[in-house]
Amino acid sequence: MFSSQDNTFAEAFSILKNAIAARAFPAASVAITRERRLVALKAFGHLTYEENPKGGSFAVTPATLFDLASLTKVLTTTTMAMLLYERGQLGLALLYVTGSVVLSIAGLFAGLVLMRHLA
Repeated sequence: MFSSQDNTFAEAFSILKNAIAARAFPAASVAITRERRLVALKAFGHLTYEENPKGGSFAVTPATLFDLASLTKVLTTTTMAMLLYERGQLGLALLYVTGSVVLSIAGLFAGLVLMRHLA
């Protein structure tokens, strides 16, 4: 079903493999869609950096469930903002963060910061 995925997405898969080798994270699972069709499905790495004491492997598969923990709010908010923007229901130029919020977060400049500047 995904016979050409290794060639088509070789560069993206290589980035994930290199990140795993550099211990940025122990594993990754990728599902890529195009025009509402699944075009690639692949998993890389192991659930932990440690070896399985009973032998075998903790290798991940495309069906492996990952705990997303603190990513839920960020992913949900970003996805909803993208959908609303695509539908014309959210104008990024109209949203802003006041200088006091920016200052308290990163010690940056005061004034108007548009959402498009934060992307």
